[in-house]
Amino acid sequence: MNPIRVLHIGTSSKGGASHAMLRIVSAQESDDIKTYGCFHLGKTPGPNWHRLDAPKKNWNFSLRRLRMSTAKKGRDPSLESFTPATPGRSLHIPAHLLAQVQIVNFHYLGGQIWNLSDLFASIPKHIPIVVTMHDMNQITGGCHYSNGCTQYTNTCSVCPQLPSLFGNKISSETFRTKQSLYRERETNLVLPSKWLERITRESTLGQLAHRIDYIGYPFPQLKPLIKREHAQSQLQLKPSSKKRILIVAQDLANRRKGTHLLIDALLQNRLPQCTLLLMGKKIDIKDDRIEQLGFINDDETLRSAYASADALCLPSLEENLAQTGIESLAEGTPVVCFDKTGPADYVINGETGIRSTQPTAASLAKALLECLNHRQMSDQIYVREAYNRIYESTYSAKLIRERYRGVYQELLAEAQA
Repeated sequence: MNPIRVLHIGTSSKGGASHAMLRIVSAQESDDIKTYGCFHLGKTPGPNWHRLDAPKKNWNFSLRRLRMSTAKKGRDPSLESFTPATPGRSLHIPAHLLAQVQIVNFHYLGGQIWNLSDLFASIPKHIPIVVTMHDMNQITGGCHYSNGCTQYTNTCSVCPQLPSLFGNKISSETFRTKQSLYRERETNLVLPSKWLERITRESTLGQLAHRIDYIGYPFPQLKPLIKREHAQSQLQLKPSSKKRILIVAQDLANRRKGTHLLIDALLQNRLPQCTLLLMGKKIDIKDDRIEQLGFINDDETLRSAYASADALCLPSLEENLAQTGIESLAEGTPVVCFDKTGPADYVINGETGIRSTQPTAASLAKALLECLNHRQMSDQIYVREAYNRIYESTYSAKLIRERYRGVYQELLAEAQA
């Protein structure tokens, strides 16, 4: 039987969503699925990947960029990027690539370099379109996370993330563009987390999708154990009787990431005998109980950072299936998260961590102390064994590949009917 030929398309080969995309592609590549890829930024991941040149700027692009800049005036700088559907220019998928494939699978399409109308129109009608959602952007008027706004269940006609002139116009235009595309072309949405599946089904645009499938992300296989004491030595952390809580975010100041709740819990003395390790863009805070590691780009050093902590705190108020929690569990470090976010899919109380029931500093501190005082979860081997059970039952590369293959096969059968 010939393999299904799939073209994966994303903005970049680096970053959290891109990391997840590459894991999906790696899991799919087999005798059953032949993968190709297109991207614009970052290093070429493999021989079947094609870097797309930046489109030339024109007056339409300059005008729309000026309008977007005006709309962003006064916007909270810690918010994620905002991606309009028609930025005035667009990357184009080479026709020879489209001629080779049977399925097109979109991923993260940020960066204001994709004109969605042109992109959808460039895909031949006989090729099914699958969209793997790595955030909320495919169901909103442009934001990648709504930060509590529920306009995505309506029409995104009032946008709190674009407070200045043109803001509401841009968000409503983007929403209507996606609405038209989903009505005109069968669009199939794949969700990595149950949280994202739930809000997608609640959304106006999600209800226009041809189908919605919850699939998950492929988890990495366990590597040899890095013992906690060795990891702390590798990072040159001073020996301490206090428990270390790690938090990881590209932008620790982003309120959606919830760093402020963890710091509030510490400053309110709700976390006695604890210190914090912060990894990511450094923030302006001085406290002897807080140590900032900055960015870590080396894979082995990153593994040591996860292994060095007694717990990873994932206090995001909105979050997909966070890679940081997955990587932490693989090193034997339990995770604390809020129970109505994506990481709750893999945080099992008493096995891989503790889920906090309320998005408050007090509830978060209670969950962290329960996790840190749990005798079995202080054992890296215990946590890694629990992780491996989840991996084998739900998130192995083989299982993720089979789920994608099932979706692809059904879509191809429909297209041929």
